[in-house]
Amino acid sequence: MKTTRSCTTLALLAPLALAAAAGAGINFQAPVNFTMTYRPEGVIIADLFGGPENEMAIALDSPQRVIVFSSTLNEVGSYSIGGSGVRDMAASDVDGDGDLDVALIMHNNNAVRFMLNNGERLVAGPSAPVGSNARGMTTADFDGDGDTDFALANRDNNTFSVVTDTGAATFASAAFPSGDEPRQVAAGLFDGDAFPDLVCANHDSDTLTIHRNNGAGGFVLAATLNEFSDSPEGVATGDVDDDGDVDFVVATDRVVVYKNDGTGAFTRSGSFVTGGIDPSHMVMGDLDGDGDLDVAVANETSGTVSLLENTGTGSFLAPVVIATGLHPDGVAIGDLNGDGAADLAVTNRDSDSVSVLLNNNAPVPPLPVRFCPSDFNRDGDNATDQDIEAFFACIGGHCCETCPTPDVNMDGDTATDQDIEAFFRMIGGHC
Repeated sequence: MKTTRSCTTLALLAPLALAAAAGAGINFQAPVNFTMTYRPEGVIIADLFGGPENEMAIALDSPQRVIVFSSTLNEVGSYSIGGSGVRDMAASDVDGDGDLDVALIMHNNNAVRFMLNNGERLVAGPSAPVGSNARGMTTADFDGDGDTDFALANRDNNTFSVVTDTGAATFASAAFPSGDEPRQVAAGLFDGDAFPDLVCANHDSDTLTIHRNNGAGGFVLAATLNEFSDSPEGVATGDVDDDGDVDFVVATDRVVVYKNDGTGAFTRSGSFVTGGIDPSHMVMGDLDGDGDLDVAVANETSGTVSLLENTGTGSFLAPVVIATGLHPDGVAIGDLNGDGAADLAVTNRDSDSVSVLLNNNAPVPPLPVRFCPSDFNRDGDNATDQDIEAFFACIGGHCCETCPTPDVNMDGDTATDQDIEAFFRMIGGHC
């Protein structure tokens, strides 16, 4: 069954069934799938318009537009980009007005286009030149000036570009050598200094290259890793083993983990199947609510996304595999519905659709702290005649300013026989 939304570019399809969960702890609802006009590419989840919850923004390749949806998945804006060949996107306040703007790779124009946010809508803004057939964007403050900068892979030039924000929505671009046909870059503080470094996944040379930041936003090659049986496609950074160092994971024909020794030297520590074919774009985040970083990776040929649960040591359990649409491409992570859990959005390029996966692992509010002090009047002395006097004054409706309510047993009813009994058990040392 197909239900049409009020907007012209969006239709809600019946949710697909979830695959059986193999990794305990990861628990997502069946995906909600939306049809788009043509070829969705980039996707982000971010607070664009300052509401209590985030929005989801999707970049369409034709027409070249950014479509923004509310947390309830209703369209709230459609904005013309200009240019052609939109691909990945990212959010950052590039003009310093407090609102998140949007950066988009325009691979046919060899540029990054910035959509400026005026608090109510997105308006096409300046562009910055990059290399040919760019993709795989990441963000960090590469030059240490307090502004967010951008890095991306130039597939046809065997380079990556760094676009630095020079202030007031003006930009400078520089390119640096990578391996052959780079597909994605990711940033992290690899070597313990304050300047983000980069790792680049190079598809045709079957390598990863590590690039150290020189402190001014320039990069030098620090290492080349070539331990792959299949071409690396995607890469994401984060502390997978909770030792305080930034590690990274790589999508080849599986997910490969590299751990940092704290100096920026990386060792391959394991590889994990995705249960899909041709894993590519990937993100990291806490998918199961246990505080460590899990992995979500799109499997292009099998039309699925795989969710890998971290055991807490940088090892991953068997994947939860969820069907999406055809050729899933962009993957975004963020709390879309405001429940505190990390949700996912996936663009499906060849089925002209977007899959939204809502996380069932919302944080449980903590139970109220049980009140059982014997210093009822809060004077610093426990179980005194004054505490007993203050308690019975509260029972009679005359509480001191520092005294708590006389619901001693925390059952929601105040000044009951059970509260009196609990109070004298407290006085006797039995909370």
